[in-house]
Amino acid sequence: MKKFIALLDLFAVGFLLSILSSLAHADIAPQCNYAIPGPGTVNFDSDVPVGSLLWATNYTVAVVNSGQCGLSLLRVFTFEFTLPSLGGKLHDTGIPGVGIRMTFTGGADWTHLPCNPGEWWPTSCSHVMPEGMPTAHGIRIELIKTGEIGTGGTLQGMFARYSAFGVMGGRILATYNWSAPIIIKPSKPTCTVINPTVSVFLGRTPRNEFNGVGTFSMSKPFSIDLRCSEGDAESTFSVYTTLTDQTDSGNLTNALTLTNDSTASGVKIQVLNGSTVLGYGPDSKVIGNPNQWSAGTTGNGVFIIPLSARYIQTDESIISGSANGRATFTMSYQ
Repeated sequence: MKKFIALLDLFAVGFLLSILSSLAHADIAPQCNYAIPGPGTVNFDSDVPVGSLLWATNYTVAVVNSGQCGLSLLRVFTFEFTLPSLGGKLHDTGIPGVGIRMTFTGGADWTHLPCNPGEWWPTSCSHVMPEGMPTAHGIRIELIKTGEIGTGGTLQGMFARYSAFGVMGGRILATYNWSAPIIIKPSKPTCTVINPTVSVFLGRTPRNEFNGVGTFSMSKPFSIDLRCSEGDAESTFSVYTTLTDQTDSGNLTNALTLTNDSTASGVKIQVLNGSTVLGYGPDSKVIGNPNQWSAGTTGNGVFIIPLSARYIQTDESIISGSANGRATFTMSYQ
């Protein structure tokens, strides 16, 4: 009789282990890996405002690996990015100035998902999911400008996932991955200034070289040199420039104010592009900025902006001494 009880207890324990083993096996269903194709290259206009849409796709996602990766247990599903959050449902792609967001759009063949279609991730919901994940569901992905982008970069690898949490704990059910690298690059070349600090020596100018208000000295040449790259091979763009008076930032005239350490008076400085005397304006690259002027058109390569500077008499009397000016230049590529 005791031997029979022992066998009965052993059978009960074995039956319980069998149930737990079955549940554990169900909870480690295969993970789905979703491959999302991109356009290969996304060309962006670096001058578009922050918040602008750079690229978007509505895509029906298909499973890459075979096998079921869903369970029939009551669960909470969480859909999230594996990228750092930028706030406001935007996430960091790793490319400065480029954010990403994603949502379900519908078209799935299971009962309760997509979870909160139209809501940008992260999001979550609860339901009983049928056995096995469906092979397709709709998503929308958008790339958004979040700041200065510069030369761009590459998107690749995993960027999002969803996980399930239930009676046996939690696990990742699926990942979203770029099927191939996506190159993010400006449609127009990105330019850097070869000579960011330009010194122009106007030399010693005798007082008798001036003959009254509005007369000027001999001009001295100089240039602003740009190196432009990363744009489409055939693309060109217009370079616009604004000079800003660093001694008087509100100066909108065509005469640069002398610095406070200058000892001369009665003269100011003019900068010319060819025969055109340039004015001064706010430090801004906004299209139509006051006294913004066209420096020409360029593509990839070195672009040289030839300029010259001279003194102009602004008062009836001139006091000799040092006459220095300081201005900055701001480029706008249009």
